[in-house]
Amino acid sequence: MATIRKDIVNRTDEADIRAIDSGLKNPWRWDWLEKSVNGVYVREVIRKLRSCGVAYCLVCSKELIYGSRGFSALAKHMESRKHADAVEARQKNVPLPGAGGYNSDISYGLHPMFKGCLTASVNSFSQQLVPLADRIANSEAMLLGFLAEKSLSFSLAPDLLVLVKELSKDRKALNGIRMHRTSAAYKLRFGVARTFEQNLVKDLKREKFSLNIDESMSNNNEKIVTVLVNYLRNDKIVTEHLQSFSVPRSTVLYFFKALLSF
Repeated sequence: MATIRKDIVNRTDEADIRAIDSGLKNPWRWDWLEKSVNGVYVREVIRKLRSCGVAYCLVCSKELIYGSRGFSALAKHMESRKHADAVEARQKNVPLPGAGGYNSDISYGLHPMFKGCLTASVNSFSQQLVPLADRIANSEAMLLGFLAEKSLSFSLAPDLLVLVKELSKDRKALNGIRMHRTSAAYKLRFGVARTFEQNLVKDLKREKFSLNIDESMSNNNEKIVTVLVNYLRNDKIVTEHLQSFSVPRSTVLYFFKALLSF
C-alpha cells in the first residue's frame, strides 16, 4: 500500500536544498525533474526528501541515493526491471472506491512561474495497489448487495453477472447509458419488442413454421394465450415468442380472430 511521506520537499518550501545537500558531489537539481526516462517525466514518480542525498520513488515506495551519481542514479532506477514491474502492476490494479493513496502531482518541481502554463495531463499510475482477490470480493459484495436491496432472487446472480460482463466490454457506451422507469417501458415496447417482432416476421415470410398455443391464468384472473413459433434458422430449430393476448373464453374462434389481428 502506498504511503504519503511527510518529509517531501517542494520547490515552494522555505527549505534550502543547498543546505540539505551540503557537501555532496552531486546535489539535488530541480531541472532533473524535467527529463524523461522511457517516456515518463521524472517529476511524475520521483520526490526530493529532507534527507541529504535522498530521493523517493512514489511507484516503488523506495528511497533512492543520488549523492555520488546524481541524475544517473534516478534514471537507473526508473529503467530497472523492478520499477517497470511496479509501474505495470499499478496500471493493472486500481483503487477500490473510497480507498486512499498518494497524491501524484505532475507539476511537482516546476518553477512557480511555469505552473500556470502547465497543460492538463493524466497520470497513468493508480493511487493504490489492491490485490485482485480483494477487487473480486468487492465486486461480488456489490452484486449481492444489489440483489438484497431490490429483494431479487439470488438465482438471478449468475445471469446478472453474465449481463454485467457483457456490458463492461464497451466502457464508453456503458457510461453513456441513461435509463429511467418511464423511458425503460417505452424503449422496451417500441424499441426492443418492435425490433424483435420485425425480425421475426421477416424470418416467417421465408421459412415454414409451426405454432404452439398455450393458455394460462394471470394474477388478475384473465385468460392469457401465449403463442410460440417454431421454425428453421441456420439449420437449427428455434423457438420464438410470437404474441400474447387475453381472451374472454378459451375457444378456437377467439384464438383464430386474435391471430388474424396480429
